Amino acid sequence: MANTEQLCLNGWRRDLLACATGDVLEIGAGTGVNLQHFPAHCRLIISEPDAQMRKKLQDRLQTTELPAQLVDWPAEQLKLPNHSIDTVVTTLVLCSVADQQQALKEIYRVLRPGGQLLFIEHVRSGNRKTERWQRFCEPVWRCACGNCHLTRDTAERITETGLEIEKLLEAELLGAPAIVRRTLRGRAIKAPASTGVNDPQPIDPNNFPSCPHCGAADVAKVIYGKPPLTRQILAALESGQIISGGCMIHGGAPEWHCLRCRQDFGHRSLPMDTTVEQT
Repeated sequence: MANTEQLCLNGWRRDLLACATGDVLEIGAGTGVNLQHFPAHCRLIISEPDAQMRKKLQDRLQTTELPAQLVDWPAEQLKLPNHSIDTVVTTLVLCSVADQQQALKEIYRVLRPGGQLLFIEHVRSGNRKTERWQRFCEPVWRCACGNCHLTRDTAERITETGLEIEKLLEAELLGAPAIVRRTLRGRAIKAPASTGVNDPQPIDPNNFPSCPHCGAADVAKVIYGKPPLTRQILAALESGQIISGGCMIHGGAPEWHCLRCRQDFGHRSLPMDTTVEQT
């Protein structure tokens, strides 16, 4: 694919990955051609389940100064907590995963609210004649090219998962056969967690959620109460009996507090005459 990389792919990778931020997971990293394009501030996890590809990737990692954790997770089984990744990257990967729907569900699960999927994927042709050739060639192509599918409608599958495609570019993969020439690349966003006063879907107080910020399950209930804080609330805060004792903005404390990252989440509006109740 050296000719294709030179003609278009290398530039696409550079432009796309300039948007990567925070904790980054690349799925199906192959031989590591994306490594040179990640910003230096990213914290990288590189996943490659194929042993031969992973060996080449390990060799390349030794020649780069970019620190990265190398793992062998398949896209359908990412061994990460919920809401633990800021950016997921797939480049020419979702065509070949065994179960594309499950892979996208995993991507959605590990992304933090407001997180992004950056992707470059070849997809089913919009030309009916070419699409017929794709369907005809696909059984043999899959065997010869690592389970690569020619007729997947990847953009539609991304949106079905719940991600919102914010930017989408279509272009031809220059130097490639016609049956893999149509490509889509862009950015899909997981909706940010609601922080408004009137949350239409409040968290179930009888079911402990995981933290949307770091994915930890180590969370605590908090009490509700209107300001100002009373002497009893202050004493309970000091003793650790409760986590929070009032929210000056929302008229009541956040409903949940993460003990790992120390962030509150799940605000809801409370009447100003709400009485203090320890839970």
